[in-house]
Amino acid sequence: MNDLSRPQLRLIIFYEWRCGTPAAETVTKTGKVFGETNDTDRIRAVCIPRGEEPPVQSKANLHENKCLLSCFWDAKGMLYYELLPQGRTVNATTYSNQLASLALALREKRPRRSAVHLLHDNALPHVAKATQAKLQELNWDTVPHPPYSPGIALFIYHPFRPLKLFLKKKRFAKYEYLKMAVFDFFNSQSAAF
Repeated sequence: MNDLSRPQLRLIIFYEWRCGTPAAETVTKTGKVFGETNDTDRIRAVCIPRGEEPPVQSKANLHENKCLLSCFWDAKGMLYYELLPQGRTVNATTYSNQLASLALALREKRPRRSAVHLLHDNALPHVAKATQAKLQELNWDTVPHPPYSPGIALFIYHPFRPLKLFLKKKRFAKYEYLKMAVFDFFNSQSAAF
């Protein structure tokens, strides 16, 4: 017997539910009609007694092959960017290290800069104690992020559309190849980018 599809299972369960049939009886009926297959096991997994919460099931990691790009720029152009390895996210330690690298890049690219003002939202890495300590150590100010402003939203996301078009339909077998492609993209842009 072929396996039932999910829509077919849902239809059977819904029909039996509408008829007032208890879940255990639905499983028994389905087993009698279609034979004891792995479909009846799937129905048992779907049937939950009234008043009970369903078990928490984590979804498959849909973004396991994605890499996170952190960018820092000012009105004159890109200052610092970092491509994190697959599966790694930004936490307070990572963000503090990025701020230290940004400080070095600022000294190199903008040696006459006296004050730094970071546009921050309230993401956990931005408000963590380690980050706040690093900002005080660097003597940098933060500018609160407005709740929503279409004008600022366009400015914030400006570099990502050209990068998306540059990387469109490209596949990278290794993290290093992706890193080189991002490096080439930012190096090919004008200073006004």
